[in-house]
Amino acid sequence: MKKTLGLDLGTNSIGWAIIEQEDGVKKLSAAGSVIFPEGVARVKGSETPATAQRTRSRATRRLYMRRRMRKQRLLLHLIKNGMCPLSEEGLKNWKAKDRYPLEEGFITWFKLNPYELRAKGLEEKLSAMELGRILYHLS
Repeated sequence: MKKTLGLDLGTNSIGWAIIEQEDGVKKLSAAGSVIFPEGVARVKGSETPATAQRTRSRATRRLYMRRRMRKQRLLLHLIKNGMCPLSEEGLKNWKAKDRYPLEEGFITWFKLNPYELRAKGLEEKLSAMELGRILYHLS
């Protein structure tokens, strides 16, 4: 018995059939098709790619991640230059364990109002810690 597989490859579907041949007689043994869903989402008459929402969500996650990494890199430079009271160990723990630093000096530093400090900087000289708080806020 000879079996033949026939395929019809389309853009949105695949059709298939198995034909058995015995003693010169051909017989359709099985057949079927697989239809793929459209790659677009129709909303109120307009078409958008089906992956558009997933792509937007991923872009938002990346935006938040990059902003956080940028602020952590700035904190490292501020710490090294004496402009932030957080210890380097506290920053490493924050990065590795995803736990916000609870060092007393850092919490006090973070509570400083950057807008008041910027206004104060117009009239008098700021300390390194105050300037560091302003730079962190601007990032």
